[in-house]
Amino acid sequence: MQGLLTLTLLLATSLLVGCETIPTNNTGGLRALRHNTDDASITGRLSGDADLRDNALVVGLWDQRLDLARAALIAGASPYRTLPYQQLAQLERPDDGPSPARLADALVLLSPKVQGDHSGRRVVPTHQFARSDAALALLLEHGLRFADQAALDEALYAALIVGQDPALADRLVSMGARIPLRPRPLSEPLPRMVAAFAEPAMLEAALRHGLDPNQRFSSDPDWRVSRSQDVPYFAYQVDYTMLHILGLRDTSPSNPERERDGTRAVASARLLVAAGADVNARATRVLSAGHELARHDTTPLHNAYLGQNGTVNQALINYLLEAGADPTIRNSQGELPHQMIGHTERVRQEHAQRMAQREQRRTQRATGPSQSSDSGFFGQAMAIAGLATVGGIAAGSGADPGQVARIVGGGVADVLSDGRAGGIAQAQQQTAPRAAAQAQAQAPIGPAFKSENHQFTCPSGVQGSVPLRYRTPQCRTAMIDFAQTYACNAADRFQQVRQACQTACGSPTCEQR
Repeated sequence: MQGLLTLTLLLATSLLVGCETIPTNNTGGLRALRHNTDDASITGRLSGDADLRDNALVVGLWDQRLDLARAALIAGASPYRTLPYQQLAQLERPDDGPSPARLADALVLLSPKVQGDHSGRRVVPTHQFARSDAALALLLEHGLRFADQAALDEALYAALIVGQDPALADRLVSMGARIPLRPRPLSEPLPRMVAAFAEPAMLEAALRHGLDPNQRFSSDPDWRVSRSQDVPYFAYQVDYTMLHILGLRDTSPSNPERERDGTRAVASARLLVAAGADVNARATRVLSAGHELARHDTTPLHNAYLGQNGTVNQALINYLLEAGADPTIRNSQGELPHQMIGHTERVRQEHAQRMAQREQRRTQRATGPSQSSDSGFFGQAMAIAGLATVGGIAAGSGADPGQVARIVGGGVADVLSDGRAGGIAQAQQQTAPRAAAQAQAQAPIGPAFKSENHQFTCPSGVQGSVPLRYRTPQCRTAMIDFAQTYACNAADRFQQVRQACQTACGSPTCEQR
């Protein structure tokens, strides 16, 4: 059950590529060639093995081992070959960056309504793995020709997303390539892919060759539906700009390239603002479980505070503020940018709670009343969802940008380990001094805000701490009751405590201004 709970917490993150079992003796496979950097030994075997030649060309282009690529071309490798989609996973980066599989997904974004295996439609010609001008020059020297304008434009699309050398884009443009917003009818919009994955140098090349820094793009209509039937989960964007996407780059500890990706996001933001991007552009984001809830008037600053995997890029937030981003703009749900901290995790945990409820119902139908292990699993999911809600209170009450993620993350760790992880205690030690300092620095004119950490214990034994920030004793009392009720998932009192918050604090979530 512990594993199932962890699985439900990660359900919202979809896997874009499949896995393929590669025999250990397949020395000519893509994965084996990537690990074997003795190109001379590989070259000596090219003449008698067509698959090895083609695979060597792919690896040589992707990993910038151009001597290997040249040897493969001389031996007869084809720059037009397309790899089976499942093999593309062997060229993945260890982080969430650009890759052949992601490029294939971008070229043909299949609707979630499509049933069956359509991976055969997601193909990338080998020549699109060229990531530098030198690699493209090598291919042209050995006979590469583009069949038509569409093929040339598609090559530029690929180069801007996975390329590492702006001269590569310059050469393609000199050959007549045009900036393609969508090279194929089902392709992902180029601005989204460049903002999400490209090197800043490639973004600069795209802007120099005509990409509008304020270009708008939206999720395809087929994706604006629930991703599941019995446990709905909605996630899509409408009228986004590239600045909106930069805040969603993954800088969490789970990404081994997080520091570099965070730096690249800021560099890309600087390029966009210098080119005239609107730092306060409004867009619509839908990220919700169980029901479709749109947040109109979402700004790039909202998304920067939203972050990814519980982590925000503070350097990006600082730059956007420096560039004129307005921190007082509220979205259609009345949320300020800093109140978006932890929202993604709260939605995922709400979805996990709904999944737990579904599993409990299925178990009850199959075996009758749930056993104690099922009840424990369900209680854990409910407690985690409650901690997420309390995290939302903390964000709305002015908690430090990293504080909410630590509180909620520490609480989840404690729940999953039956209190052995000590996550809440660690989060409390790390965040209490900062919360007090911030409350003092942000205190507005009028009655002073007071702040404290409230300790709670649920009947189930789950314990936690949440920062409070209030003006009046009446609001403090209501806020404590709200935190206790939601953290312990006393669902029968939800409406009562929200009404008390509205009366005492002026907000149904006890956010006092």
